Amino acid sequence: MGVNEVFVGYPYLVSQDNGNEYNTNVWWFSKVINWLKDVLQEYGIKLNVVNEYGTSRQCSICNINHENGRVKRGLYVCE
Repeated sequence: MGVNEVFVGYPYLVSQDNGNEYNTNVWWFSKVINWLKDVLQEYGIKLNVVNEYGTSRQCSICNINHENGRVKRGLYVCE
């Protein structure tokens, strides 16, 4: 269907502290990403794992941080 690149967010600081109650699923995240990468490679699709830090402040249209651009969760207004 014309998809040639997929972006997946990697939660910020998940793997910084080893073995506590907050990051026990970091190994499964890595395993799922590897499975996804293998499947996407079969179809010639590139996988990009992106750090999620600061993405709620960045405009998805122009990639600039606008002052008061985020109105509420999931809604960002680009001038």
